[in-house]
Formats: sequence, C-alpha cells, structure tokens
Amino acid sequence: MANFTEILSRKAEEVEKPKPLPVGQYLWSIPNLFEQEEIGENKTPALIWKVKCVAPQSDVDMAALAESGNAKDREQRVTFFLTEDALWRLRDFLTKLGVTESGRSLAEMAADATNRMFYATVKHRWNKDKTQLFGEVDTNTIASAS
Repeated sequence: MANFTEILSRKAEEVEKPKPLPVGQYLWSIPNLFEQEEIGENKTPALIWKVKCVAPQSDVDMAALAESGNAKDREQRVTFFLTEDALWRLRDFLTKLGVTESGRSLAEMAADATNRMFYATVKHRWNKDKTQLFGEVDTNTIASAS
C-alpha cells in the first residue's frame, strides 16, 4: 500500500515529469483486465489497457532509454474507442494478440487479452499546444509475441 505521507513529503523542486520512452519497438504485457472510460468532451466510450513494458528491442536507442528511466517500470495506456467506425481497431488488436474470434463477442475477446504479450512501437506526439511531448504505444504496429 502506498505511504502517502512519505510520497507527499518530497520537496516540490525534486519532482520532474518523466521523459517519454525513446521511439522504437518494445515487448509489452497485458497484466490486467481492461478498464472502461468515457473520454474527451464528447464522453466517447473506450476500453483502456494499462500495459507494462517487458523489454526494449534492438532498434531502441539504449542511451536515450537510460536517460528516460527503467523501461520495465513503465506503464502505457492502450486505448480503443467504442464507436461504429473504430470497432475494427479493437477487433484487429485482439486478433493480433491471438485471441480466438470465432462466434465470440468483442467483450468475450477483450476479457481474454489479459496476460498476453505483444510487440509494438513507441511513437512520440505533442499535446495540442506543443508544450509537452508524450510517448505512446502505436496501435498500428502491434504484432503478436507468440
């Protein structure tokens, strides 16, 4: 359990925003069931997996990785919107993970994603006003690890 007193006793000057993981391919695991959220101004329904980095691959700049911190301590969010035009992305993700599709609902398939592993590239993107750089899992690059 978190020790809130210890965490909050840190000097504010010591707290820095973590650097994003360097661009490149990583091996990821899905340790837990997805979460359901409504995102953005339109409250768009989405499924979100919090994935854990298992290992960087050979195309990752190891010096930049050392500067950004331990990759294995990093968690990334992988989000799929649940709109008619975007459902194919969720289906594509689940089938690339090796989840059996035949006659099953997307909900049944999504539940089977837990404990699966996959390869995907981290890409960088700026926020809307170009003041912060973020690293995110590029869902267009997902490939099964099995």
